[in-house]
Amino acid sequence: MLRRCSTLHLIPIRRCYASTLSRKPQINSSRITRQEEVKIRRRRIGKAERDERMDITAALTPVRTYMGGFTRPTALRASNWFTGGAYQTGGKVYEQPSPFAYEPHTVFLLESRYDVRYGIGRADHVEHVVGICRAEDFEEVVKLYNSKSAPVSSFQAMDNARWPWLPQKQVRTIKWWNKDGELREVSLDTAIPNSSPQVTVSPNSANATVPKEHWVRPGDSIPFSEKDVERKDVQTNAVKHRVSEENLDNILVELRSREGKVPFEVELNDGTVEHPSGFVPPTAADKFGDRSSVGSNAPSSASYRSRRSSLIEETHSEAVPGIEQWKAIKEREIEEGTLMPHLTEGILQGGVSAAMKQRDEKIPTEVYGVNEGGEMQPMQHPSGFIPPTPKMARGEHEARTATVSAPHAEHLPVPDDVKELRHRYLRHISKEPFWRPLLAITVSTRPLANTIARLSRGQSRGVPFYASVPEVDRKSKTTFGSRLRNLRLNRMQNIVVDLSKALAGDRGGLVGIRFNEKQKGRGIDGEGLAEPIPWERRVIGIGVGEWYPRADEVKEILKEMEKDIPRPAGQKQSPFIVYSMNEWGKPARGEDVEFPWPKMINVDPRLEEAKKVLKSIKELERILDVDARDFSPSQIRVVTPKMSANESIIDVVSNPDVPVAVLSPSDSLPVGFDSQNSGILEGAQARGALKERVDRIYGRHGEAIAELLASRSNQVTYPYSWAEEATSEVQEDEDIQVEEEEGGGSDAKHQKQQQ
Repeated sequence: MLRRCSTLHLIPIRRCYASTLSRKPQINSSRITRQEEVKIRRRRIGKAERDERMDITAALTPVRTYMGGFTRPTALRASNWFTGGAYQTGGKVYEQPSPFAYEPHTVFLLESRYDVRYGIGRADHVEHVVGICRAEDFEEVVKLYNSKSAPVSSFQAMDNARWPWLPQKQVRTIKWWNKDGELREVSLDTAIPNSSPQVTVSPNSANATVPKEHWVRPGDSIPFSEKDVERKDVQTNAVKHRVSEENLDNILVELRSREGKVPFEVELNDGTVEHPSGFVPPTAADKFGDRSSVGSNAPSSASYRSRRSSLIEETHSEAVPGIEQWKAIKEREIEEGTLMPHLTEGILQGGVSAAMKQRDEKIPTEVYGVNEGGEMQPMQHPSGFIPPTPKMARGEHEARTATVSAPHAEHLPVPDDVKELRHRYLRHISKEPFWRPLLAITVSTRPLANTIARLSRGQSRGVPFYASVPEVDRKSKTTFGSRLRNLRLNRMQNIVVDLSKALAGDRGGLVGIRFNEKQKGRGIDGEGLAEPIPWERRVIGIGVGEWYPRADEVKEILKEMEKDIPRPAGQKQSPFIVYSMNEWGKPARGEDVEFPWPKMINVDPRLEEAKKVLKSIKELERILDVDARDFSPSQIRVVTPKMSANESIIDVVSNPDVPVAVLSPSDSLPVGFDSQNSGILEGAQARGALKERVDRIYGRHGEAIAELLASRSNQVTYPYSWAEEATSEVQEDEDIQVEEEEGGGSDAKHQKQQQ
């Protein structure tokens, strides 16, 4: 008898269906280094600013109304931080954006003074550049573009510009009429109407005109009009000219006939020639030079066909039948055994019938540690071959991760003619700028500037400006450049008006916008909805180049657009500050304009100390990098100052407060270090202690370093004086190439700052 158990056993219910959600890998926090923590913090700071820019861009982008049923409203990034949002429920870590993102920035539109040459089929026209800079650096950035430190993209336009001292492009006129007589003839035909009655001919009529062919004897002369003769002469001369330009001397091509591709011809007793397939050629292959063989008659009677079939049978009587070939193959298979049938079957089926076993002793063992002339040689075979990837792990590298940089030049050499041209126009643009500011729009924050610059590079739906011009009109040199200029001006004016309306509260205003780093965003938990945005934060400064002939019209249009922008209650100040500027970006003389932006510049003294710390970290990382130095890891020496007997040298080197000196094999001891009292650490222990030193520096100054790295944006152009001090030391993982030339050249330090 079964005994009833009083304990309740719970049977676990397992999931009996397949889940389409892939689990995210859990990151073990113990494996994250302090350097990686700094990078993560920097990315979070940048993401907070990027999410704000995305919400502003979505508010200024027209809603898609096409493809109904396949589109949905754009989700605001700020909604993730609402109560019950994805970031709130998921426990996502929030980082405040950089305070330097909330200082005034300027979006500028530069136009080249002269036309720029392009590829074949493209008309010469002026070039435009859209960029961003800080409001206080605008004049310096204009000088930067007109100097040897200009970005690489602007140098390419200046190299291909139509400078005044260079040969100008000759405009080719189209000749509509060949002769004056044709013009008079056409005018007479159009002036004198045809008075003869129109005759309608039925298609079924016997008198209908039907084209006929006429035989022409060699002696007859065919009358041609003068126009046809001239056209034929022009075509003949064009063909002769094209043939004379072609060079066929270096072409080594010949045709070789192969007898296996053409069936052999059979010559019958009566002299006729035919193929075994039954085709009777009019001329034999070996009698093309004999004119008498042309037009030979081939008999086609029934007796001839029977005689031909018997001849073909006699010709192929010596061929081996298929059954005999099959028997011979079978006999060979029996003699060879089962190996060949197995291989043949595998080959026919596409499989692998045989495999090669790799043996280590076939490959020479790699040699490591060869030292010639005091220099460590790379890993190589005894034969002299240097493998691109080492077979065995050496040092801190694994066989899968060890790589060798491709042998290529750092930069392409500049031709001599380009150097001479640059030397001349660099002196010219120092007095007369090549890049002139056409429009400058200043806003209070960097996300607003990034939004304007992003939307100003195309039409409202992303169509490029040149695509808005018909293809036929793009070839017009006189109008294509001005049409592109007008399209860009109209687009930027519309963006500014839409942005000003949104800042004034039109359609509910902008959700998620901030004006300092401590704000979460407008609309998040009701923030910023009680009062309107202050005037100094929503005012937009618009500078128009006074060199532009229609600058007054642009200013009048902007003043008319101000009337459509709503103003908050109790505020009568204008939403725009419109002013004129000269060719160097300075406000024009005689205009007394007060800007509220100098009061918004941020200054953080902590970043100056972070720059020095980051510079020392980069130097230590360069020493620890195997590919960046010229000596092996075992030859590193770390020297410490005088230390007590109870101190460990590894702890002393790892301490960031203790000054140490890292020496190469050929360096001598610096001043202040004694070989008897100082501690010396070499080899792998020195590398480990230096790594621990770098990790401690990141742990002590990690927050300041992350804010320093996030304070600059790659979309913003900074002047050369600031970039030399900060960008070369601050920007992380950025390759900077400097190209110095004799008598002028290009400094590509800003290659990645302008996108």
